[in-house]
Amino acid sequence: MNRQLLPIVGFGLLATLGVVIALAVAPDRRDVVLDLYVLALGGIALIRLVGLTPRRLGPGERSQFDEALRREPVQPTTVAERDKLAREVGLGMQTAFDLHFRLRPVLVEIARNRLAARGVAIEHEARARELVGDEAWELLRPDREPPRDRNAPGLRTGELDSLVGALERIR
Repeated sequence: MNRQLLPIVGFGLLATLGVVIALAVAPDRRDVVLDLYVLALGGIALIRLVGLTPRRLGPGERSQFDEALRREPVQPTTVAERDKLAREVGLGMQTAFDLHFRLRPVLVEIARNRLAARGVAIEHEARARELVGDEAWELLRPDREPPRDRNAPGLRTGELDSLVGALERIR
């Protein structure tokens, strides 16, 4: 008999002996004993087959399966639109010119979309002004004139926070 099959046969005989003893002790539990016997034989065969699998990899080598599971570190992707918006916010907080010509159009578009979801056009001044609030309306109103002093300060942080809050409240 092949030496590699000897452990399988030995454990199989041991499992068979256990089944015979279990059937002699509890013959009314025959179904459970036979289920456990089949499970034990399958486990013995599986363990032995895994042991017979040749190992071709040297120490420290990785299999193709391990390589396929390995994830490369993902570089965080930059979103151009997000970066552009961050630049516009930064510039809009510095000068009145950048606030009016860079940041304001973005804020007006946000307000226009949020108001449209409520069935209100930004051109309907009374209702739009009521929804966004007086302070925010001064910046968002369609007929707002460009600043006379282009180098005047833009939005302060508190003003930007209240403006964003006003836009978020439009639902």
